Amino acid sequence: MSEATNWVIESEHGFSGVIGIRIAEDSFPRIGYWLGQPFWGKGYMSEAAEAVVNYCFETLGASKVTSGAFEENDGSLNVLAKNGFQTIGSQPEKSRARGEEDIILINVELTRPLWEAMRAVTV
Repeated sequence: MSEATNWVIESEHGFSGVIGIRIAEDSFPRIGYWLGQPFWGKGYMSEAAEAVVNYCFETLGASKVTSGAFEENDGSLNVLAKNGFQTIGSQPEKSRARGEEDIILINVELTRPLWEAMRAVTV
C-alpha cells in the first residue's frame, strides 16, 4: 500500500505542472514531478521541489526523501541537485510516458542531516 499527495504548479499563465510525493512500503517519501515545456528554465520546479522537500521533513517528519530522473533529463537532475539530493545509484527502467524500456534512471536521496545542514547555511 502506498499513500500519495499531489500539488498543482501554477504560474502567471495558469496551470504549469504537477509535483507530488508517494510514500511506499519503505516509508520514505518519493518526489515526482512534471512541468510543461514552456515553463522550463524559469525556476518554477526548483521552487516547488524545495517546498515539497520542506513539507516532507517538517510536516511528515521524514528521515530522508528520495527521487529520480532519467539520465538524459538534465533539467530534472539540476532541480534535484539544487535541492541537495545526492546520487545513490542507477538502474534500467521503463518510461511509461515514452513507452520505452531500459532507460537509465538516476536514483537520488536527500537525508535529514544534509537538509538540516543546508538550511543552517541559508538561514
